[in-house]
Amino acid sequence: WILKSLQLTNKFNTGKVENMYAMFRSCDKLKHIDLSNFDTKNVKNMREMFRECKWLNSLDLTNLDTKKVTD
Repeated sequence: WILKSLQLTNKFNTGKVENMYAMFRSCDKLKHIDLSNFDTKNVKNMREMFRECKWLNSLDLTNLDTKKVTD
């Protein structure tokens, strides 16, 4: 089984998350991620979040709040 698409709209409560370090790292077959409903107002670390996602060609970050992100 190979993960090729990921739609996380209304699936996760991420309002208190501060660290998303390497969250999707090495999802090398993933082609689409929809994070348009992720609540990232408290996230400080997004480092390497999509590292090695070499086939990713569609990424919806429409409402991502990166005001507190330092890394």
